[in-house]
Amino acid sequence: MPLGWEREARLRTHAPDRPDYAGAVKRSLLLGLTIVALLALVSGAAAANVYFAGALGGAHVTPRSLSLSADGTLEVSGIRWTSWGGPVAIGHGQAEYHGCTPNCAAAPDHLATVTVRLSNLRVCSARSFYSHVRLTLRSGHLLDPEFLRISWKPC
Repeated sequence: MPLGWEREARLRTHAPDRPDYAGAVKRSLLLGLTIVALLALVSGAAAANVYFAGALGGAHVTPRSLSLSADGTLEVSGIRWTSWGGPVAIGHGQAEYHGCTPNCAAAPDHLATVTVRLSNLRVCSARSFYSHVRLTLRSGHLLDPEFLRISWKPC
């Protein structure tokens, strides 16, 4: 017959009629963490598969700058993206632009903080690209949407 402390220890470790709540909680937490890790991995892979090609060419993922005209009349730099890879990408940066009055070389430069919105996914050469750019000023007005339509050509 086991001693009292041995019997008590055995009962603590072999209690089949007591539910193992701590084990169930641990398994649930482990499952939840695994799901979160898998979702992060999948969303990261999706983000890596969407590109942007500016007016100067090249395919870029989360570019820090966008060249939206080949003649340098519109560029957004210092972009910090808050979303990328889904149907819409959102970022914030500094736009430098000028028109062509009196001519493109003599027109004054303008700077403005803008929100960049890329959208309209399009497949080119088996890769997904954003094909529409929208630049919004802090005032809520668009930064010359007519100019973007004329000067910027995606893939």
